[in-house]
Amino acid sequence: MAIEVSVRRAAQEDLAGVVRLLAQLAPTWTREQAGSAATSREKQVWEAMVVDERRIVLVAEHGGGVIGIADLVVLTSLLDGAAPHGLLDNMVVDAAHRGQGAGTMLIRAVRAAAQHVGCCRLELLSSKERDRAHAFYQAAGFEQTAEGFRADFSSSSATPARS
Repeated sequence: MAIEVSVRRAAQEDLAGVVRLLAQLAPTWTREQAGSAATSREKQVWEAMVVDERRIVLVAEHGGGVIGIADLVVLTSLLDGAAPHGLLDNMVVDAAHRGQGAGTMLIRAVRAAAQHVGCCRLELLSSKERDRAHAFYQAAGFEQTAEGFRADFSSSSATPARS
């Protein structure tokens, strides 16, 4: 069943809702973690994200609250005639609202934003165990065309711990 959702550019005051959503991407997430406050580092990064000219951070709202986020990062390289391409990063819809249209609206808005800034393609990565998300992305017109690899530095001091 579809719900009434609006999609807009993210603002500074959306941070608490975004942190709550991104926590749901962690494999060990529980509903009790939904109220975690943003760290000072997360506040600093968020402030930079929402004003970065190479990012288009969108949120989906329902009932006055943030229920989804999609972060479009615009990258340039010498591939494809030096045309920019988009990376869809950190897309998540609140678990309680999945399958109700918010994700579809976010994807449409991200596609439109990527095309508006001249991106020649839109890419994303998704963890292997997220079968439902993969089905959603394929239904939204994405094709599985690559294999992803990662070098995890989370145990280094370069990645601040959440506190």
